[in-house]
Amino acid sequence: MGKKRLLERRARLVKFILQYAPKFEYLRGESNVVADTLSRIEPIEAVPPVITLTKIAAAQNTDAEIARCLLK
Repeated sequence: MGKKRLLERRARLVKFILQYAPKFEYLRGESNVVADTLSRIEPIEAVPPVITLTKIAAAQNTDAEIARCLLK
């Protein structure tokens, strides 16, 4: 793509964005949690996995600390 064409494309994009009257505000890196999260490569689970009562019971049955408490 030629330089002139890139400038025209950028101008159209800016015109489109300005329809929404955006407000741009600088935030330091440590304060900009959203940008930090979105820039990470690894996926972040927004919803934790479901833990069923069956899984909890199975984990309790094999937990050494719970077994010691029950024997007291």
